[in-house]
Amino acid sequence: MTVSLQNVVDDILIHILCMLPLGDVLSVRQTSKRLEALTHLRAVWHDQFCSEVLSKGLPIPGTAIPLPEIPAFDLEWRTRLTVRVQKMWTRPAGPLRPVVHRTIPITQQVALRIGGRELLTLHNDRFITWHLDGTNKLATENIVHEHTLRTDSAWKIYRDLGDFDTIAVANRWSDIS
Repeated sequence: MTVSLQNVVDDILIHILCMLPLGDVLSVRQTSKRLEALTHLRAVWHDQFCSEVLSKGLPIPGTAIPLPEIPAFDLEWRTRLTVRVQKMWTRPAGPLRPVVHRTIPITQQVALRIGGRELLTLHNDRFITWHLDGTNKLATENIVHEHTLRTDSAWKIYRDLGDFDTIAVANRWSDIS
């Protein structure tokens, strides 16, 4: 008797896909129409999102939506984008912690998130997310996240024209589509 993935029930395949690393899920997607369909399921991307983004404490791209309400295609987009952006960061992966500096370098670009509660500032070697508490002060206590960028590239803040609350920081000459 020959054992094949075609003989395995979908529930077991989904469980296997949930345990695979992101790159392997994308590779499996290319093997058959059945496996491609299974890799688009929300359960697979929910687990990928939890293991690749949430467990590492990485910032979540896109509009803030409760996790149970995010559809599969959006979870896939957010997971893949976060993993791609993480590779450009020079700091080691791990939980994000506010970094306190005594001086703030010259600001190159500023973006205000819709709702006015968060401000993103871009500098030569880092970008900083600030929490605006209504005191009109940008004190180091208000830093939510600070990310160090590679200094061999020029960086720019991009805003999605379809969803103004979606902001990305990318290499000025990269294709962010």
